[in-house]
Amino acid sequence: MKVIDKIYNMEDGLTKTFGIQYFSIDDLNTIEARMKCTASTSQPWGNMSGGAIIALAENLAGVASICLSPNKIVLGINVCANHISSIYKGESVIA
Repeated sequence: MKVIDKIYNMEDGLTKTFGIQYFSIDDLNTIEARMKCTASTSQPWGNMSGGAIIALAENLAGVASICLSPNKIVLGINVCANHISSIYKGESVIA
C-alpha cells in the first residue's frame, strides 16, 4: 500500500479524535485536510477551538512531510497561527 493510501485511511490519534479527512487536489504534490466543527473540536459557546485548528495544521504538515520524504522520520519544530475568522458547529475548515 502506498503512503498516500495509508494516510487517506488513517483512523488513529488526532485524525480519528478530530475527524480529520485528508484528500488531494489536482496538483499531485498537494494534500489538503478537512475538519468539521463538532463537540470534540469546539469551545463551549459553539465556535471551533483555536487549539483544534493548530492541531489540524500540525497534523497536515506532518502528513505532507511523510508524503514528500517517505521512509524518513520528519519532525516539526515550530507552529504559529493567526486566527482571522470564526468557524461554528456544523461548518468545516479546510487546510
